[in-house]
Amino acid sequence: MNKKDGQSILLKAARGQLCSDDRYKGKPVTSVIAVALDVIKDLEIEISSLNGIIRKRG
Repeated sequence: MNKKDGQSILLKAARGQLCSDDRYKGKPVTSVIAVALDVIKDLEIEISSLNGIIRKRG
C-alpha cells in the first residue's frame, strides 16, 4: 500500500510509473482524471485562501 498525495500521483502517471498499489485518499487510484480534478479543486481553495490573506494585508 503506497499512499500518495494527488500531485505525486499525477507526476507518476505522467512518467508512466503509476503502480497498482498506489492509493489516493485511502482508495486505489482508478482514474487519473478524478485525481487531477481533485488536485485542481484543492489548488483553487488554496489560492482563494491566499487571496484573502493578501486582501487583509493590502
